[in-house]
Amino acid sequence: MAWPSLLDYQQAVLNPSMCFKDPQLRNANPKLNKLGLALPISGGNASVYQFASNGSNLAVKCFSNKLPNQEKRYKAISDRLKSLKLPFMVDFEFLNEGIRIENNYYPILKMDWIDGDTLDVHIEKNKESKAGLWSLVRQFLELSQKIRSSGIAHGDLQHGNI
Repeated sequence: MAWPSLLDYQQAVLNPSMCFKDPQLRNANPKLNKLGLALPISGGNASVYQFASNGSNLAVKCFSNKLPNQEKRYKAISDRLKSLKLPFMVDFEFLNEGIRIENNYYPILKMDWIDGDTLDVHIEKNKESKAGLWSLVRQFLELSQKIRSSGIAHGDLQHGNI
């Protein structure tokens, strides 16, 4: 079975009631651009789509390839994060039969959508504020210390993920 392409996901998310099993996602609406196309945020291993559902915003992460032990790994990560209750982490749900494309189901992650500037945009907006940048440094140091003392790691702390 071939893994879906970005175009496959793009087309599928336009019809949430047809492509998702999850009841909340079935009734959600994807964020669209002016041309009526879904707006993915794509990275090396996935594309993330924003959906509106009953007054809340959701993120759906669609994987660009199959990862070894994916379900087991995400369950372990989710369980650990729930036990730690860290204020800066976002809970997520791994859905093994998350999205249907051509009668096959593929896994997704469903989580709350968090609005805000990415690290690079925030720095650009505050580059003239010495106090603002020092505040950011202190917050990042606190985040790093809490992650380290919790015995976990993110693995991809780059400006687009912060």
